[in-house]
Amino acid sequence: MAARDAVKTDKDAGRGPLEIAKRLTGSPEFDAFRAWESPERVYVNVGTIDRELDGKGPIPSNPIARARAFDGVARLCEHLEGIR
Repeated sequence: MAARDAVKTDKDAGRGPLEIAKRLTGSPEFDAFRAWESPERVYVNVGTIDRELDGKGPIPSNPIARARAFDGVARLCEHLEGIR
């Protein structure tokens, strides 16, 4: 399943970007990416797709939006460290 399709399915089920990223990184489809140096970066992809599905552009480059994105990355990193 393509990332966009997976995000859309989870979004339609009421999940937010962090919850979606956690589910995706635990799925068999993610196995090929598990060896990435920083697999938590998938949060940015999920957040971008989520915004796109809402008809918004990419994650804004202002400091507050970037801080929120990095917070999501950090939370996913903590989650991944807990399951490794």
